[in-house]
This record gives sequence, C-alpha cells and structure tokens, in this order.
Amino acid sequence: MMTCRKAFGTLFLFLSMMSAHAQNRIITSGNWDDPTIWNGNDIGNATSENVTFNRVQLDVSLNDATINIGNLKNISDRSSLRIGTMGTLNIGNAANSRNLETNNDVNIIVEEQGDMVVWGNIKAKERFIMQVDGTLIVKGDFEASNDAMIEITGNVNIEGNIKLQDRADFSVSGNLSINGNIEGANDNEFNVSGTMNVGGNANFGDRATALVPGTLVVAGNCNDGASASFCSSVSGPLPVILVDYKANPIDKGTRVSWATLTEINNSHFVLQRSYTGKHFETIALIDGAGNSSVKNKYHYTDILEYTGKVYYQLQQVDYDGRKEFFKPVAVDLNRQTNGIDFFVDANGNLALLQNIGDIKAMELSIRDILGHNIAHVTESDRMVVINKEVVNRLTNGLYIISARINHVPYTTKVFIEHR
Repeated sequence: MMTCRKAFGTLFLFLSMMSAHAQNRIITSGNWDDPTIWNGNDIGNATSENVTFNRVQLDVSLNDATINIGNLKNISDRSSLRIGTMGTLNIGNAANSRNLETNNDVNIIVEEQGDMVVWGNIKAKERFIMQVDGTLIVKGDFEASNDAMIEITGNVNIEGNIKLQDRADFSVSGNLSINGNIEGANDNEFNVSGTMNVGGNANFGDRATALVPGTLVVAGNCNDGASASFCSSVSGPLPVILVDYKANPIDKGTRVSWATLTEINNSHFVLQRSYTGKHFETIALIDGAGNSSVKNKYHYTDILEYTGKVYYQLQQVDYDGRKEFFKPVAVDLNRQTNGIDFFVDANGNLALLQNIGDIKAMELSIRDILGHNIAHVTESDRMVVINKEVVNRLTNGLYIISARINHVPYTTKVFIEHR
C-alpha cells in the first residue's frame, strides 16, 4: 500500500558533523521533530541545547516550521548544510547569543526563500564556501579563513564586522550590508553587480580588487594595501534614500509602492517580478525625480491572474547607468492553494489535479530531493495521472512536483510511503 502526504516549506539539512560533548545528537535521517532520529529520543529544539551530528551524511527535514537551537559547532571537514525553501534556522535568539563554527572545506547553502539567523558569530576555517540565495542575518561578526568563497544572490546583513584571510572572495549580485568594519588580507576579490554597503571602515592588504558595475558604499575610511584597487571602486553617497517599500494584494493583482526622501541624478526605477524569489523579469520602468530633497511617492499596479507568492525587486538607475538594487518584497495572493492537489486513486495511480481554473497547457515534472528527474509530462487537461508502475519504483521519501500552468510556475511536495 502506498500513501502520500503534503510537505510544504521544507528545510533540508545535509550535514556531516561530530562533537564529543554534544547535548543533542542526531543519529539518522528523518524529520527534525521525530524523536527516533535523535540519540536518546532527545529532540534539539531550544537555544539552551547545542546540536551536533554523527560523522555521516544526514538528510534531516523540517516541514513548514522554524528551528531554534543553541550553538552549531565543530562542523566536520568536507560537510555541507543546505537551508531549503521557506525554512528558517535560528542559531540562538535575541536573549541568547549563539555561534556557528566550522572546520575546513565546509559548504553552507541558504536557498531561495530560506532564512538563517545567527544570533552570535560565524567563524569558518579554510576553504569555506557559502551560497546565499535567500536571507542570512548575522548579529555578530563574520570571520572566514584562507580561500573562502562567498556568493550572494539574495540578501545578507552582517550587524558586526567582517574579517577575511588571504584569497577570500565575495560575489554580490544581491544585497550585502555590513554595519561595522570590513578587514581583509591579501588577494581578496569582490565582484559587486548588486549593492554592498559598509557602515564602518574598510581596510585591505595587498592586491585586493573590486569589480563594481553595481553599487559599493563605504561610510567610513577606506584603505588599500600595495597594488590594491578596492577603495577606488567605492561609490559616492547613495543616490536614493528609499522608504515605505511594500507590496499589497488587490483584486486580481498587486499594488507595489515606495517613496524616496532624497534623490541624486535618479533617472528611473526598474520594477521586476519573480514567482520564485530568484529569477526576476522586468515588468515596468518608472521615471525618477532626478535631483530632489523632498519626499516623492511612487506606485505600480501589477494586474495578473495568479495564486501564490509573488516577489518584487526594485532597481534604481542613475543618468550615467549605475544601478542600486533594493531588497525584494513578497506578497501572498492566496495562501489557501498552491495550484496543485494530488491523491491516490482506486488503482494505485498517483493523480495530480491543477486547481487554477481554465488552462491552455500544463507541463509537469517529478524530481527526488537530489534533483533526479523521475517523470515529465505535458498535458492540456486538468489532471495528470502517474501510473502505479512508476510509483511502485519510487523509494520511500520526499519528492518535488513542479508544474508550469499557462506558463506560470507552481511547486508542491509529496511524501511517498509504501506499506
């Protein structure tokens, strides 16, 4: 017998970790809230509890919830952690500072719509790799040793300082905000096509470079070492001070609004839309006020027939073509449905039913959590049936169902269990 159940907003942790003095230890794969995956059935779910893992590859899922833990420390060499869609990992909280510490060759990925909040410091050893498509907030300092690679397409806010060792590189196509100072070593490289703001000072060693088609702002002093060119790429004052940026649902669409307190050489705004929070398309160009020291209000009404979450990203463009990117805002046009329902029919087939209404075409695929394609079909009907022969070949576990209905993407998840 095969049963299935929905699982939305899953947080995946793929980790290989160990600690000799762990208070809470995961010993096998499964769901975070399942006591059988924990040593002694003791679930780690409080900031007073440090969490560690065995030296094995683990797949731990959290369904549409937020994890709160203590320190995440002693991450083993060559391990990886991935925070998946709409999952949140809190390391500590406002009243309890906790840290993330890694050993060599650790890879951490914060996926689109995923969140990681570290209420203390991040201290990473050599060859640390971090990719942020979602949101990373560090309440303390961020330290990375030699040969670190940080890639940001989402939004990162470091409330303390950043300290980098030799050959630590940053690629920023989203938004990176550093409230404190940034201190580099030799051969640091920055590629900024989005926005990077440093609230304090910036100091680098030899051969630090920055490729900045986007916006790089340093509020304090900026000092380069020999043959370094980071500071020469620093922009002047921010061309626009943005406030009241929001998206609100209306009948058959969204109203996106924002205001500016000041504008310097502001040619226009570019408004972009995304159904995933990662890949944006331009939907409107709105003229700016040029130079202004008074408050200016803007809005755009996006009419679209869509059910689900929509993301809007705003860019500001100067007369000389320089751009500033602002953090995307999201609006949920309907939380009651995600576009796809599924059930098991009397013959053991897996039936998938779109609930959008009239359709012209539906393209659907099923993948496992490693991204392997299981099935791919194209239909013009409201229902797609995956026959039981295909279903019976699936192992127990979580599968991702992706569909494009009238060229609009939808995603849901199904847990397959044979009994």
